[in-house]
Amino acid sequence: MMLPLAACNSQTIDPAVKKAGLERSAEIAKKSRVEGYKAVKAILDVYVSNLPGKLEGFVSNNYMPSKQEFINHVEQNALDKTITNIEVIVDNATFVQGIFAVNFDWNRSYMPKGSASQTIDSGTTNFVFVKEADGWRLMQINGSDIF
Repeated sequence: MMLPLAACNSQTIDPAVKKAGLERSAEIAKKSRVEGYKAVKAILDVYVSNLPGKLEGFVSNNYMPSKQEFINHVEQNALDKTITNIEVIVDNATFVQGIFAVNFDWNRSYMPKGSASQTIDSGTTNFVFVKEADGWRLMQINGSDIF
């Protein structure tokens, strides 16, 4: 006898099947966070190393609102300060139909150029990547400005 869909709840699922499903979901979430960390770190490594022109390969031509304005903003900020440390903790990362959204918290310390004092700040940021022919490219940023 098949149970109506409304009757299927956590009590009707075999505990071993439920546990396997939860473990699989946790495994997928962990892999997504790891991939998200790698994608975010690749962009931040370019920012910290301050290599003009290098960032362009990580940013989609469809970046919103403007790819060139974003690159100019990041490169100018890299010139204005020396990053001494950036720590990133990925809260969640989600793949949906060619889009990869990574939400993360960060802590950063830097020294403004010409200053001996160190500034520490933090925030929460969301990077949205789009799948392009040669890999994931940054398409949009929301939240705190990490740059």
